[in-house]
Amino acid sequence: MTFLYRKRDCQLSCTGGAAIAQGAALLDRMLEEHPDTDALFFCNDDLALGALFRCLRRGIAVPEQLALAGFNDPPASAWTTPALSTVATPRYQVGRDSAAMLLELMAGREPEMPRKDLGFTLHVRETR
Repeated sequence: MTFLYRKRDCQLSCTGGAAIAQGAALLDRMLEEHPDTDALFFCNDDLALGALFRCLRRGIAVPEQLALAGFNDPPASAWTTPALSTVATPRYQVGRDSAAMLLELMAGREPEMPRKDLGFTLHVRETR
């Protein structure tokens, strides 16, 4: 996952999945190592939600003191307080198109379009 740290990029890597609890732990670690961090971007919304919940427990004002954003946009992201900013991808279409390509390959045929750009949508919400 990549974090924006002032005008310099920092990255923290983690193992063991992408649970909400791990997002909280990553927030703690990032702020310990870089206390003047002002914005974080997580590789998925579960991690970002964990960081958001940890901010609330620690009394860190989001987005006034720390901006947060995630990736994937599951329904819960729009319902948190504050609502999580995120990048939405068409996951259903990705799965459907991937399965169709796989079936073509299994049948010994090359897919008509082996690569597709399905786009994304940036949802700038309250955690900006």
